[in-house]
Amino acid sequence: MSAARKPVRMCVRCARITDDPVVVSEVHQATGPGFNVYACSTCAPHFPPVPDVLDLLEEALASRRTTEEITADSRASGRTQECESGEHDECTPMEVYESDDPAPDELPFFSITCTCHSA
Repeated sequence: MSAARKPVRMCVRCARITDDPVVVSEVHQATGPGFNVYACSTCAPHFPPVPDVLDLLEEALASRRTTEEITADSRASGRTQECESGEHDECTPMEVYESDDPAPDELPFFSITCTCHSA
């Protein structure tokens, strides 16, 4: 039996044929198999490290909040949905009264706004 043949690939950066290919990217497709992109050992350091696709998926799912969660959190905190979803950094709730000097039995009209938005 003959020895196993070494893989020969073309470098994506310099287009030279190399017998020492390094995987620099994995291309995933919706249907069918994806493919690997190779570089020679000289060009490989010019590419960023290949991320693990499952790690990227876990990060995306962990940071994703539903609209219902953002709405509930904004009502509980007294901030707008934009502030609660992280579009604004410094927001504080404001209590808005019908009059400047509310009566003791008058409940405040609590507006879900913050100082960085107009009421």
